[in-house]
Amino acid sequence: MALGAVAALREAGLAGKVFVTGTDGSSDVVKLIETGEMLSTMSGLNEYQGAIAAALAYGVRVGDIKLADLSEAQRDFFVQQILITKENATEFLARKPDPADYTYEAIKADFWAKSAGQIPAGVN
Repeated sequence: MALGAVAALREAGLAGKVFVTGTDGSSDVVKLIETGEMLSTMSGLNEYQGAIAAALAYGVRVGDIKLADLSEAQRDFFVQQILITKENATEFLARKPDPADYTYEAIKADFWAKSAGQIPAGVN
């Protein structure tokens, strides 16, 4: 949606004059932050979100995780996020995630290591 907002602002001659923020941290959005057409975005590290979802499902399947034993905070949680602004946009785009950090064994060591806490009731 932020990309659409920037496109509309460009057409109106207001790109970079109206603050636009987002919540996906995509490379297209981060590039707009570098140019000043967007103010910021949040990234939950998309590669981690996919890896944790797959690891949790796999853990249940192979018996490493027992659903009945999980607390509400372990069932419904936020992943830590990074605020991306002009000050760290270039660094964020240049990062090279290590695939070894996203293996089942690495995530299994602490499934909730990057949890930012339980999603409050009514938020989702």
